[in-house]
Amino acid sequence: MNDDKYIWDWYIKQETKKWGGQLPNWLQQLNKPQQAAVLQQNSHLLVTAGPGTGKTQTMASRALYLLLAGTKPMEMVILTFSRAGKLAIERRLNQLASYAGYNGAIPDVRTFHSFCLRLLRKIALRGHWLQPGFQIIEDKVYAKEDGFFLTVPALFLERYEELLGGLDDGLSQDERLEYYPVIIHRLRAGHPTLGLCLRPETLADEGDLTLEGNLGQKVVIPESKVKLVYRNYLLAMKEENAIDFTGMVAEVLLALREKPEIIRPWVRFSHLLVDEYQDTSKAQEGIIREIAKLGTFLSVVGDDDQTIYTFNGSDVTNMLEFTQRNNRLPIRLTQTINLTSNYRSNQRIVEVSQKLIKKNQQRLVKTIQAVGKNYSAKEAVFLFEAVDLYAAADLITNEIEKLTRNNYQYSDIAVLFRKNSLAYPEGDAVFSSLRKKGLPVFLEKPRRITETLKKVQELAARYPEMSITQAINQTTGVTSAEKLRSILEAYREEGLTTLSEVARSLAVLSSGAISKTDQNGVRILSIHQSKGREFPVVFILFLAEKEFPDFRAIGNDLEEERRLLYVALTRAKEKAYLYGKPSTNFNDFYQEIIRCGISPGPTQVDEK
Repeated sequence: MNDDKYIWDWYIKQETKKWGGQLPNWLQQLNKPQQAAVLQQNSHLLVTAGPGTGKTQTMASRALYLLLAGTKPMEMVILTFSRAGKLAIERRLNQLASYAGYNGAIPDVRTFHSFCLRLLRKIALRGHWLQPGFQIIEDKVYAKEDGFFLTVPALFLERYEELLGGLDDGLSQDERLEYYPVIIHRLRAGHPTLGLCLRPETLADEGDLTLEGNLGQKVVIPESKVKLVYRNYLLAMKEENAIDFTGMVAEVLLALREKPEIIRPWVRFSHLLVDEYQDTSKAQEGIIREIAKLGTFLSVVGDDDQTIYTFNGSDVTNMLEFTQRNNRLPIRLTQTINLTSNYRSNQRIVEVSQKLIKKNQQRLVKTIQAVGKNYSAKEAVFLFEAVDLYAAADLITNEIEKLTRNNYQYSDIAVLFRKNSLAYPEGDAVFSSLRKKGLPVFLEKPRRITETLKKVQELAARYPEMSITQAINQTTGVTSAEKLRSILEAYREEGLTTLSEVARSLAVLSSGAISKTDQNGVRILSIHQSKGREFPVVFILFLAEKEFPDFRAIGNDLEEERRLLYVALTRAKEKAYLYGKPSTNFNDFYQEIIRCGISPGPTQVDEK
């Protein structure tokens, strides 16, 4: 279905006849493309839903329409990615059902993991390696020497020596616990670059696998070592009669492909609805396709422009190729409807974000328009040049003081940095600046000071102008300094050059200020953490070479960097502020924002 109001009018008119000539009130509250998405029949459905376009309302309305059209609740299932998403859809569906006078049961709304867990409980009775009564391997928090906290499947901690202790890979315990669980998770989920690997036997005995560490550094691990740990981890789970969260999805997909007779009775649906489709991994999409092979209608909602979880397995091609892949299913026809009315943001924010994202080649063509707001569209997006991150932090603090003198609350404001590995120094630079002025603030990326980090600070205090490379060379051969060198090397990989820069990035940790964070204050968080949320005012940093976009990003990686900036901009309802500086690098988001029609402001933000 094309984005054409005349086609919508014709289609909706035909459907309206079934309701006695007038759509019920709960459908009249939707706009034309939303109505068209809800009323579509007899084909698969792809709904592209840009930021603030009402996808939850549309999905819940479609589920209610299918129920009223005769679909039985047990013949339909709705999948989403988080408990918050599940509760939002359930709440909206129950509200609509009550408003429409529908008193019957509503369909299952489940997260992917809950859906797969239910299926595993059933097939454990019918010949799977998991036995009835199997346990769930919970994730546990592990504190590393660099101060960061890892979330690791408990089995890796409980059986560390057996799984990781004897490896000849040159890595420390901290590094093994950070890298191996992550890379095995990505292989089982189906990472866009690593591929889908449901069993270790398919890995090679030669070659290397690459991933990114907590501080952004590239880490190379021999594939043979990953294969060994992967195999031993699966054996350990079998011995424990337990499964981890990634395995829930992987094992269901394997059963669907290799033992369909033990699982197919439980996956026969007439309709499968999937929320946030852009976040599906290869393994999750594989499950959806196996179910669709049984004649199930698929209704998926998402926004390819907001695919920012590639590191966790999200694959943008799942949306881009949705229609083509359906051509291999029993039901081949697919209708596509674009939701294009943004009810969240100022028109100027929408215009700038649209101009930015249109530079991407890997995307579905669509144009978002803002629904009228009561505040000026001309004073919505601001760009400021700052000599460095810390100057930008002070500019942000000054502007926040002005905003809170003009009817904004501190909790209305969010400061977004590119990714978790940049919480230090980027997040704490703003945190420290706000704290100096006594302003309430909440930093959403915890970290602690450790003995090793204290040694880094002591070294930097004695030799602040020493380069990180020189410091690493001077500790070579000193066994006790292995952890120290590892942390310094990670900072060097992230683009820092001197010990004073490292010390500055750690200053907030030793101050103890993080323990005094105020959850009602200005929120400082990564763009990934902000996904699905909105704020009246958003500050974004730091648009500069080696920082945003990441200097390692090329090709499709650069497109994901641009999607990150797009998501950051579209979190803002009323005002968006961007800080950075032009670089000599061709991949320069500072200049891209200028080309989107935003002129850089003065070094200091003028009083309004």
